[in-house]
Amino acid sequence: MATKNIVPRADKEGQIGTNSKRWNLGLFYTLLSNLKYVEIKTDNYSVQTTDFGKTFVMNAADKTFSLPSVSASDIGATLTFIHVGTKNLTIDAADADTISDSGAGDGIYCEQAGEIYASVTIMLATETAWIIKDAKGTWISYD
Repeated sequence: MATKNIVPRADKEGQIGTNSKRWNLGLFYTLLSNLKYVEIKTDNYSVQTTDFGKTFVMNAADKTFSLPSVSASDIGATLTFIHVGTKNLTIDAADADTISDSGAGDGIYCEQAGEIYASVTIMLATETAWIIKDAKGTWISYD
């Protein structure tokens, strides 16, 4: 069995493989699921404080990640979310917490159909405020 090609494509599309030997999503998911800190979800999920530091991949339409209640001892915790698909992915803050400039207890979402691989990394900056540390794609806060 031949080894899969893992060099960047020449057309700079940012995908793994070559034009003739592309990695498909199934192989990508297999690679991600073999990493301890990456979890692939297909339904709404309530994030736990034990999940801090993980990356979550959502491969389903119109789903929500609900953040846990946090305290001062959790400051500095990070979470990364990857939007795989063409429908909404929502991240809801707990209690009166905020994400970026969202309303208290509200959150952020990605609904851009063309942004199949949008991602966001959030970090707890205070007991009640998550900040966006890094983002790719369009993430909209709401209240």
